[in-house]
Amino acid sequence: MILRRDGNPNRVLDDDGAVLGSVLPSADEWSDELAARIRNLGLRTPALLWGECMKPLGFLGGQSLRMLEPLWGLVSDSPALERTAALLEDRQRLNRFLETLARDPAAPPADSS
Repeated sequence: MILRRDGNPNRVLDDDGAVLGSVLPSADEWSDELAARIRNLGLRTPALLWGECMKPLGFLGGQSLRMLEPLWGLVSDSPALERTAALLEDRQRLNRFLETLARDPAAPPADSS
């Protein structure tokens, strides 16, 4: 079986053109991985400060990143810029990301009930 991609970089196809799955993690998985990388780099506090300050301007920041997408496409085919723009534009996702970033990974998960 030969795996290939079509025009959508997020999908993997088999020989017959059937979609086998997504190459990229979901938006929530991606933001959780990003939060873990930021924590591992020791940048949690500056990132939280930046995120809290960016909340009121999140939509404008996301739109600014979207304006850079054509130029970014010349350099890389990574979807990181698009995902970051989507994160900034959606207030609920940004809040969830900041909560994930603020949470101590060694602490037990909070009870949601």
